[in-house]
Amino acid sequence: MITTPRINAATCLIILLSFFMATACNDRNGLKDLPDTLKIGLPPRQDAELVMQRHRPLFDYISEQLGISYQIKVADSYQAFLDDFKHNRIDLASFGGVTFFRAVNEKGAIPLVVRDSELRMHSYFLVRSDDTAERIQDYQGKRFSFGSKLSTSGHAMPRYFMLRENIEPESFFSSIHYSGSHDKTAYLVRDGIVDIGSSKQTIVDKMFEDGRLSPTQVRILWSTPPFPDDVWALQLGYSEAAQKRLANAFLSLTPDDPEQKKILDSVEAGGFLPGSISDYTEIHEVFNRPDFKKTIVE
Repeated sequence: MITTPRINAATCLIILLSFFMATACNDRNGLKDLPDTLKIGLPPRQDAELVMQRHRPLFDYISEQLGISYQIKVADSYQAFLDDFKHNRIDLASFGGVTFFRAVNEKGAIPLVVRDSELRMHSYFLVRSDDTAERIQDYQGKRFSFGSKLSTSGHAMPRYFMLRENIEPESFFSSIHYSGSHDKTAYLVRDGIVDIGSSKQTIVDKMFEDGRLSPTQVRILWSTPPFPDDVWALQLGYSEAAQKRLANAFLSLTPDDPEQKKILDSVEAGGFLPGSISDYTEIHEVFNRPDFKKTIVE
């Protein structure tokens, strides 16, 4: 069993101090209020039109609450998504844990809110339903698919949990494929193009629910231990008042209101919670492992 390394306290402290100093600086200088049109970025976790369709009710609500308009962009790749944030082409982004730390390191991204389910997310290892193997260890020499290299739940954490079981993917499996998104990985397993693949829990659950996947085609071999994943983060440069206004619009959604529950259901959330960089120390730990430096690159 591989021992989990402890987070480097100095590195974490530097990140935390950088975040709070940047926020304080923004407030002193009275920098930006929210823009008239909020540019929202989303990574390609699944089909782009489906992603936009499911987020429109949420941002229709946010737009109404704040009195601003919005534009949603689903990037072609995780790297393009990061580049959009780095070059200020988007204001607000839904980062996975790995891309979040990239955005913190490169651009000082400010965590705002998380879906209530994201602090205890899981990755699924999927296989065909007619495959009778019971453990990941039974797939030695088989074909494996991750999602994107920069995906937390589609790559980083599945790899991390396999390493804890002394499974080094490149030497254990006969081939490694990177599908680019969670739904594509599930389809590769379904269609027999790979034998086993890792995808995000909530996306796979939704695919079973809406019929894109059938239990007669694909089954869940294993679900990983929980870990923190997606967080909505804002560009550096907005005042504390602007950050609070935007965060509060998310936080005001409640499942107790039937119409608001529909909005939350559309993004597979029971509600939103305040986001904090301290929730992601485990991901920071994984992100900085020496054996990940060469693999979490797209």
